[in-house]
Amino acid sequence: MRLLFTNNTLSQPAGTELAVRDLCLEMRRRGHEVAAFSLQHGRVAEMLRAEGVLVASRLEEVPFLPEVIHGHHEWETSLAALQWPECPVLSFCRGLEGWQEEPCLAPNVVSWVAVDEPCRGRLMRTPGVLEERVRLVLNGISLERFRPGVELALRGDKALILSNYATADNFAAVVREGCLQVGLSCEVVGAGVGRSVADPERLMAEHAVVFAKGKVALEALACGCAVIVCDERGLGPLVTPLNFEGLRRESFGFPCMTEPVTMDGVVSRLRQRSSEAMVKVSEMTREVAGAARMFDELEQLYGWAKGETVRPSGTDVAAFAATFLSGKGVFYKLGREISCHAAAEGLVASTIKDAVEGDVIFNRLLDRFRKGIIALKELKRLAKVRSKEREMVQKRRGWWPFK
Repeated sequence: MRLLFTNNTLSQPAGTELAVRDLCLEMRRRGHEVAAFSLQHGRVAEMLRAEGVLVASRLEEVPFLPEVIHGHHEWETSLAALQWPECPVLSFCRGLEGWQEEPCLAPNVVSWVAVDEPCRGRLMRTPGVLEERVRLVLNGISLERFRPGVELALRGDKALILSNYATADNFAAVVREGCLQVGLSCEVVGAGVGRSVADPERLMAEHAVVFAKGKVALEALACGCAVIVCDERGLGPLVTPLNFEGLRRESFGFPCMTEPVTMDGVVSRLRQRSSEAMVKVSEMTREVAGAARMFDELEQLYGWAKGETVRPSGTDVAAFAATFLSGKGVFYKLGREISCHAAAEGLVASTIKDAVEGDVIFNRLLDRFRKGIIALKELKRLAKVRSKEREMVQKRRGWWPFK
């Protein structure tokens, strides 16, 4: 089959970016012709090109007529659907939140696919998505790469926080204090502390406990670690044989994190650990969550989609295009206003020579925007602190207007 994969970005290694990489390489290994499309390129695009996979920043660069489009993210999937209106489209949802994860509603979508129950719920709530066309394909991991290390009891008193959102002064600090309470040292790895690693499996095999969410939690379970679902959003449970299946169907994600991260919560979960239970959970993970099973299921889905007859009328395609673009118009105008303002202030170049330069400018603006939000939050926090300090000073001086 000729398969086209779309994604919001192919820049830094992250969830859907790495999923596209793995899908492209595995489906090509199975004899299919593959290509990837995204408007933003970077390290993941380079990794794919190094493996001989065609990566396009414009749809006309795709060297074949796709037989199936595996679409991640509404914008890129919709563009590909409009380019090939008679090609069957599978619109995937891999995130419970985020505007990028909205499903594609093009007339040539033959199925919407969720990677967990919360994502399936999001699809079901979206007007235009047909309930009978929604499928569930749970995530899988490489069992060859993520192998059990030494026995849990022999890994020493070491815990690991694996999260790009962990920093020195947020939830990670609370987790570290909780670990110290029960005699565990705690290491933090992720972009938030300036320490990203390409081989997390090595670290997992060396640690007894891992605090993580999503696919990382599943990978740690396959390595035989005791896993506590945790991230900036909150604290979830210790994974056990009893709750494993339910947590997996929620992708060990945000819905699992039902409590704030507190030292008492961390300590109580650490004290629930059992070597026998962790061995059982690892065995369960390796039995049902291998990537090969997921790839088999997806390959069968591609074959089914290829056999679906898709013949939308020109009127239907035009109506979808008009509805899709009109709904995005205000955001396009906002983005243009911001970029024009940034160019006028000399923050970015006023002209864009090519897609690579455009990608750099786009990411620079996003970085400034995000830093601005962080700065505003910090200013608000400092303002509250200053206000409280003034109140204390006024009380000490014996002057208080509300006494």
